[in-house]
Amino acid sequence: MEMDVVNLSVIIVIGLVIITGFFYFFPIGLWFAAQLGGVNVSLMELFFMKFRKAPVAEIIKGLIMLSNSNIIINRKDLEVHALCKGDVMNVVNGMITARKIGLDLSFEKACALDFQNINIAENIVDILEKQE
Repeated sequence: MEMDVVNLSVIIVIGLVIITGFFYFFPIGLWFAAQLGGVNVSLMELFFMKFRKAPVAEIIKGLIMLSNSNIIINRKDLEVHALCKGDVMNVVNGMITARKIGLDLSFEKACALDFQNINIAENIVDILEKQE
């Protein structure tokens, strides 16, 4: 009788560890938010992003914001920028601000400005005037 309780306890603990590990490596909540936000990303892509230690939540949030602003950016490009220690939200907010005021700011140019430690959204007009 005591062995059955111990065995059951071990099975429950192992099951909880497996379930916790599954939800850690497969962020279903982020996947669901991405689907609702119009971002096409699979659970496996999220898993590999997590495996590569990319800031998954920040990238998905940025992709949703860009999608809502009708700006198309490749998930891989945003992930590479994040893995290179770039500020994803600075690039995203800068591109959205540029679009709102009618200026053309490419992803590559936004990344270059981000690596110069420039707050793109606050300085977008000055930045683009200097470069023209």
